[in-house]
Amino acid sequence: MPNDSDSAAQASDDADVPDVLPPARKSKYQTDAWQPKVVTSSGDAKNQRIAAATYTAIYGGTPQVVDEEPEDDSETPDANSTKVPKLTQAYYTAPSLVAWDRKPNGPGKSGNTALTGGSFYVDLGALRTAEQECLAAANTSINAYERLRKTVRAAVASDDIFGQMVGIYYGNLSIGTTNGVTTEASVEYDPLDQEGRDFAESTNPRMEQLLQAVGGAIEVMGVFNATLNNAGQMYAQSDHDASFGTDD
Repeated sequence: MPNDSDSAAQASDDADVPDVLPPARKSKYQTDAWQPKVVTSSGDAKNQRIAAATYTAIYGGTPQVVDEEPEDDSETPDANSTKVPKLTQAYYTAPSLVAWDRKPNGPGKSGNTALTGGSFYVDLGALRTAEQECLAAANTSINAYERLRKTVRAAVASDDIFGQMVGIYYGNLSIGTTNGVTTEASVEYDPLDQEGRDFAESTNPRMEQLLQAVGGAIEVMGVFNATLNNAGQMYAQSDHDASFGTDD
């Protein structure tokens, strides 16, 4: 049950949210635009509200507020099961680094506490260029991965790529007798076919597991790209909100 301090924190955070939020943006690969979630029972609910307000002010939408996270009722997958991801890229051009007015009276409002520390410099142009290079590398990796995934999928679906169904085919054979006896078509399989089936049963899961690992690594590349952009957005916002101190 929220206390007065929680309500005050909520009111303070809401003051940073613009009255009118733009529509949530979504990539061409999404059915619905992603929107941040705030879990009020979480110990860092205040930070979640601030992060959600910042995100939606830039990318649009409305934060989802829930009392608690739903329990994960999914079953633990079997150790031999594999799930090969199909990868797509959400965006190909590094987004602009923008900021927005969070305070009604703009940055430098009276009462703000000045922070002092060592000077530092961030080249946002270089950061965005680096992100673009990372996006290009991710695109190259995804394209190569998708080609390999399709090759592996075809191999796994094949019944004879590893010699599982090697044999001699005998077509219909009619024997000229008074009864017109016909021998039905048949296949005489090679005794070594079982070895091919055993090999396929052991190799196919291994190929899928390797794909799963490679796909996971490429997904981490995407997380890094998003984090890099977020760092630039945070700096742009901090720079926008900053002001020169005055000597009293």
